Amino acid sequence: MVAKSDMLRRAYAVKNADDIRNLYRDWAATYDEDLTGKDLQYVAPREAVNVFVRHFEERSAQILDVGCGTGLSGQALVDAGFDQIDGIDLSPDMLEQARAKGAYGNLFEADLTAGLKFADDTYDAAISVGTFTHGHVGPDGLDEVIRVVKPGGIVCVTINEGVFEKMEYREHINRLESEGVCRVQELVPADYLLAEGIRSMILALEVR
Repeated sequence: MVAKSDMLRRAYAVKNADDIRNLYRDWAATYDEDLTGKDLQYVAPREAVNVFVRHFEERSAQILDVGCGTGLSGQALVDAGFDQIDGIDLSPDMLEQARAKGAYGNLFEADLTAGLKFADDTYDAAISVGTFTHGHVGPDGLDEVIRVVKPGGIVCVTINEGVFEKMEYREHINRLESEGVCRVQELVPADYLLAEGIRSMILALEVR
């Protein structure tokens, strides 16, 4: 699927962390309007939270939003009744937009691919929407998200359809499960960018 949006096309072409920071520096101010408007119709936060709540009910739990961007997924969590949410993102400009939404207790600038500075088993659950995609974070990033979630907690992530098979996510997930790191609760296709016809796989894991 070829992206019609200039900024989305640029997002899918990033090669490294500097490219990502520069992209979102330029996009942060209009990101919400661009993504959720009629030209793209980004519904991934809603779809991911719908899956998340099927497997995690404790509304007062401490949740980490990985790659929180401008906070669209954090707002979706708040709308679903969650009130203890921290967020991390590579882009300081996106974090400023997220801060203005008031959905997060703490926001941290962090690079998931370089490892997070949280101790093992810090959070009760984690969600990540739009981060496991072209040029951003690959399947190895799942290991780090799982590491910071307590046993019995849920990790729920969207994986862009364009990278799911190409980057061998299914094989990576199977390996994690066979090693006893986690147990797959759900792996389901879902809408992502309606106007682009782009879909994702939504993965829900229970940490072991």
